[in-house]
Amino acid sequence: AVVEPYPLRGILFRQFSQVSSGYFTVGARWDNPADVLARYMQHSRAWPIHPRNQPPGLMLIFWGTTQIAGLFQSASATFASALRPLTCFDEGLTPLSDAQVMGGALGALIEFAAATLAILPLWALTRRLSNARAAWLAAALYPMTACMLAWVSRWDRSFVYVSIGGVFLIESMLEAAGKGRRRRAILSALTLGALLAVGI
Repeated sequence: AVVEPYPLRGILFRQFSQVSSGYFTVGARWDNPADVLARYMQHSRAWPIHPRNQPPGLMLIFWGTTQIAGLFQSASATFASALRPLTCFDEGLTPLSDAQVMGGALGALIEFAAATLAILPLWALTRRLSNARAAWLAAALYPMTACMLAWVSRWDRSFVYVSIGGVFLIESMLEAAGKGRRRRAILSALTLGALLAVGI
């Protein structure tokens, strides 16, 4: 809202633009995701830079939302007629189907929700390290931070989960080890390892 006279246009620009993140551009056009995933490294060499260097999660979101939108043709046509003018400054997107346009918007909502839900691990970590009042204050202030806005409008929504969730698991592991709760410490360590390996 600060940089765009029409905030919705700015959000959709980041979703639909060929030259922005590219996750929608790639995922919405997958015909056979099983084949793409089986030969992921081979396919990814032809993609824009951000999808090329990331796990397939975001692209799968846009493939899935496009498939869902395709099941509701009349609703997709209605939404697309309103959304399509917002994408017209990118000429490469004019051949998009109504389902792809609506799928992109649905994917944007899912990404926004995912970025917003980072409040939950932040609340849990702050409560664990401090108290309930501090946890609620941290959760209330989080949407106002620059990082929240960046994660919503850009490509890497997983960083906040890996960073905050990782610190939470490390603290949990050390606290459990200090109290002799070996199984809980091992479980926290394994969860942290899986989190870092998958990269969400």
